[in-house]
Amino acid sequence: RDWYILGGFMLVNGMMVDLFMITCIVQGWGLIRNVGRIFYAPKALTQLEMDALYAGDGADMYVVDRLQIVTKFAVMCYICSAAIPLLHWVVLLVIVVSIAIDETNLLHRLHPAPRTDESCVKVVLTFV
Repeated sequence: RDWYILGGFMLVNGMMVDLFMITCIVQGWGLIRNVGRIFYAPKALTQLEMDALYAGDGADMYVVDRLQIVTKFAVMCYICSAAIPLLHWVVLLVIVVSIAIDETNLLHRLHPAPRTDESCVKVVLTFV
């Protein structure tokens, strides 16, 4: 009984905080990328440095990072979903928000496109 009160609340709360802080603010709105654009790019000495700071690091690690975040949500929520059915809705919300964020970032904000192959997905499918 105590697990449902303390552990269940902590799990749902942790997942929602991760969803809004990591998925929406850091990756969705590009908090780190925008700090470089707003504060560091105008202070660059050359146009080449300014362009590099404004563009950011591109989408090199983006796909792998997003894949591990979504996998973490899916695994953690489905492990405990038999005890806490609310977690099914958390997974659905994460997937819907992730699709919208990924479409926006990969098609409009991150250049160049990520260089990746199917090895990332193979690792997830093998070990999860």
